[in-house]
Amino acid sequence: MKENLNISAKSNPPLVSIIVPCYNGESYLSRFLDSVLLQTYSAIELILVDDGSTDNTLEIVREYEPLFAEKGYFFECIRAEKNQGAAAAINIGLSHYHGSLMMWADADDVMLPDNIREKVHYLADNPEKEFVLCQLAIVSEDDLDTIQSIGKRTLSSDTDPLMEDLLLGRNIVFGSGTILVCRSSFERAIPENTIYESRQGQNYQLMLPLAYCCKCGYIDKILYKYVVRPKSHAH
Repeated sequence: MKENLNISAKSNPPLVSIIVPCYNGESYLSRFLDSVLLQTYSAIELILVDDGSTDNTLEIVREYEPLFAEKGYFFECIRAEKNQGAAAAINIGLSHYHGSLMMWADADDVMLPDNIREKVHYLADNPEKEFVLCQLAIVSEDDLDTIQSIGKRTLSSDTDPLMEDLLLGRNIVFGSGTILVCRSSFERAIPENTIYESRQGQNYQLMLPLAYCCKCGYIDKILYKYVVRPKSHAH
């Protein structure tokens, strides 16, 4: 089971780490970093892994470092020597984060302001749950304000066949950025703290062990925007 979360003392909220792989993100990275700076939660560590970018990604990071320091957020950019893919970048982040709570996100998406606060409070209020998923809005890169569809999971009973649904590809939503997991639970599910470094499928590699080992909770609220880009890796 997870460790109890103490968020009653606002002066000492648990640290939430966000692991973000990024490759050649100069056209979209700023909007993601802006969405982190707009979070209503006070204790955040952003681990951005620059996966061998050849554009101006690093220059954008340098511009944001003082803004994160001013907000009181920890911001570390780790630069990989060459591009190896999102899974390899996540592994780098997993070896560097310090938070008692962790999530991963994509650098071309957008976190809504209450994303972290809502998820931290949910886990604190529901101690039997070890990770939580929220809903996401699917939007176009050309129009971030118009919701094309909503990604959500619907439960019809008290049972939660998340593992089975993941394997069968039904009734699932787990876009990166929708999840928050307790570190102790994550390390029980993935004790080596690393995943296979494939070019795709990193979300399944992270989610399947969590679904197998840990109890999931759900927030019926949109807290994340999945941005559809024609040239994205996922697309």
